[in-house]
Amino acid sequence: MDPFTLAFACLVLELCCAAGLFLMSRAGTGLRGLRWFTWAYVSAALAILPSLFHPAPEPPAITTVGRLFLLSSTVLFTQGIAEFVTEGAQTLAWGASLLVSVMAVEVVLTVAGTPGGDKPSSILLFGLAYAAQTVVAVMLLSTHAAEGERTACRTTAVLLAGLAGLTLLRDLLTRMGWVQPELLVRNPLRSVLMPAYLALAVGMAFGFLWMAIARQRQKLAWQVRTDELTGTLNRRALDIAADGLAAACRTRGLALAVVAIDLDRFKLLNDSFGHAGGDAVLVAVARLLNKNLRPTDVLARFGGEEFIAILPEREGSVALAIAERLRRRLADMSIDFEGSRLAVTASFGVAHADGSVPGQMEWRELLRRADHMLYEAKQAGRNCIRGEILAHAPSPAAAPA
Repeated sequence: MDPFTLAFACLVLELCCAAGLFLMSRAGTGLRGLRWFTWAYVSAALAILPSLFHPAPEPPAITTVGRLFLLSSTVLFTQGIAEFVTEGAQTLAWGASLLVSVMAVEVVLTVAGTPGGDKPSSILLFGLAYAAQTVVAVMLLSTHAAEGERTACRTTAVLLAGLAGLTLLRDLLTRMGWVQPELLVRNPLRSVLMPAYLALAVGMAFGFLWMAIARQRQKLAWQVRTDELTGTLNRRALDIAADGLAAACRTRGLALAVVAIDLDRFKLLNDSFGHAGGDAVLVAVARLLNKNLRPTDVLARFGGEEFIAILPEREGSVALAIAERLRRRLADMSIDFEGSRLAVTASFGVAHADGSVPGQMEWRELLRRADHMLYEAKQAGRNCIRGEILAHAPSPAAAPA
């Protein structure tokens, strides 16, 4: 295949990748980074475009402009990857400084009468700058460990590293005189390098789409199992998680505690401040509970103003102490809402099971017993704890008003 056809095919594929990523970014919400990938492919296409209108040998300035557009594309790729991995991340400052440095060298060489497009040292400098920028992107992708996205990110990182290695190899061969700087000069090595570049560029586009689809899949899975308001597990996800924890504790002979938490007089709060005030309280309560539980504990909104906490490897007495700590911190908490300070208390019911005793570790039965203890706490005057080992009422100073 002649060089012009290869270059034109590369241009078309770059623009098709840009269009596909642009449409994907418009179709899906919350897909951070895709717009940067779109502009990166546009920049890569612009790196090829000038060469198609200048038959070989092309002016050195055209070669230089093409390299700068290609370097810009990897700067944009890196920013897109950084934004995909971490919301609000910025790598443009680093990329822009690298781009400006390379441009400054090109200007100095041009002023000195040795155009950068023909100078071997300039060619090698570009290859090193391209590789350095790409290393940042590869590191961001290879260290991204989000569940469900890891494989897509690491595959894309391998493709990106291959593209950087291919670019650096081409520049080394150009410096050695084995490949001409001009894009449209016939050369056996370029005839091999260009199809390899095409394959990697298209593979990267599919890698970015794979990353986006994996992100959407995780988002949908999160929505299915999570309470939209509080961010805790919903009732369906709670049943699945609880069955798994109960089975694990039963197999290992470990204890398991269930804590039922119900906010006191929540309807009165809703009537006084509206559902927006009630929602603000629910969000603040969920945040406090999450903060004071271990990562291995499970917290779910069971319905309305009731939460369920599952504490694996916790004996009954320890679970009661944890419930008391949560009760005190909820009672001490105040929530700012539209100029008012809202206070809330909660009643707690605690049930526990010993994994070494056959038949005790049944999730539904534990939940029923914890709910029964919660009912007793409500009957005892609210803002207190009832458990199966002992009745743990608040001290007089902490008694409800």
